[in-house]
Amino acid sequence: MEKLSTLSLVALLFFIFGFGLIVFALIRKIAGIRAAKKMENFRFRQGTQVLLPLISGVAFIAISQGLFWLSSQRSNFRSVTFDSPQAEVDIRQTKEETFYIDFKEGEGAAPIKIPYLKPNVKIVTQVIVWKPFFSFLGPLNTAKVTRIEFTDEQGGMYVFNNSDQAAGFADWLKDANRFFPMALVRTLETHPQVLAAGRKYRLFVTSGEAQLKPI
Repeated sequence: MEKLSTLSLVALLFFIFGFGLIVFALIRKIAGIRAAKKMENFRFRQGTQVLLPLISGVAFIAISQGLFWLSSQRSNFRSVTFDSPQAEVDIRQTKEETFYIDFKEGEGAAPIKIPYLKPNVKIVTQVIVWKPFFSFLGPLNTAKVTRIEFTDEQGGMYVFNNSDQAAGFADWLKDANRFFPMALVRTLETHPQVLAAGRKYRLFVTSGEAQLKPI
């Protein structure tokens, strides 16, 4: 995603600039020590001429690490258009007459084989709609399927975790919104349903609803 790479580039520039400030501060300090040994007057050897670039450099590097982390977390999500399918689900049968799901999220993604162990299937998706101010971070509407739940009438459950990192980031963003609102975060769940063997389904999500529709 182009804008995500731009965010990583900004983080890299912050890191390089911060590292340069630290090197500059160290060079100034070393030059001051040498001048003091030679009893020379070197007015930049102490004080803010050393501490200010040193502290600023550390701050820039800390900011760069935060931007790198944010870029990596956002890369777990994909841009979503609310009238387009988010994922495809294909129910298949093996030669041993067991069933599995071919799950594919996004165009060009490799399908993931998931055992179909319980009859009722529910897909859980994290949807993040960023506020317009944060458009420089990348697409405003993003989503990620974080888990698929399989249940039966007796209460048994099997859970396939598709992305723990995306789920964790969504939880972090919910907490961060209490102090600085950045995005609308929604956990959307499809209605539990039995999927027919040999059928294909598509997952559609909006900012407030998720539906699994047969093709």
